[in-house]
Amino acid sequence: MTNMSSMEVCNRYSCKLCKHAKSYSHKRSLTYHMKQFHQITEETPPNRLRVCCQEDNCIEKFCSTEDLAEHLADTHNREMCRLNSTFTSYSAFNQWKSEIERQTSARFVAKRSWNKKDGSIGRVFNCNRSGTYRPTVAEDKRKRKIKAQGSRKIGQLCPARMLVTEYPNGVLEVSAMLTHYGHMCQLNHISFSKEERSLIQGSL
Repeated sequence: MTNMSSMEVCNRYSCKLCKHAKSYSHKRSLTYHMKQFHQITEETPPNRLRVCCQEDNCIEKFCSTEDLAEHLADTHNREMCRLNSTFTSYSAFNQWKSEIERQTSARFVAKRSWNKKDGSIGRVFNCNRSGTYRPTVAEDKRKRKIKAQGSRKIGQLCPARMLVTEYPNGVLEVSAMLTHYGHMCQLNHISFSKEERSLIQGSL
């Protein structure tokens, strides 16, 4: 395959193969365009392959959880639960999200958000076990003991996440990957919401 020398970065990422020179704000968008429309791929640097397949005798690594999920489904016949849904308000989405978390003993936490050109807001909610633990206090200055169950972070990225688009009229479109990978869903690794804490305290 051809390399991606056709890409030019000048505040925006542009495709030199298109007649009207399509341009994108993010490199990943241009990468997707080059792959879909020109069958051109970019060789991923080894230091970006940080998402590992943990199946027996598999040494594949990926740069995104989307690639890992696709690999697990196609190569290892793993059932990956994807869900697309629409909600009429943020509170309706939040109620659905809380129910999913309750059913799976997991938690999805806000990772980032950004404003889109059409006036909508994009949000990403990742599995709270996803990522690597990075202490903010030096070991010799730590006053509190490390939790007995250890860090909730699993040392790599879990593919479970929710991609949310909130439109100006209040409607939300959600694309969710609900399958967790690389860890068990355990209550001792999640933080309870205010409502859940109130219910627990009320039952004591």
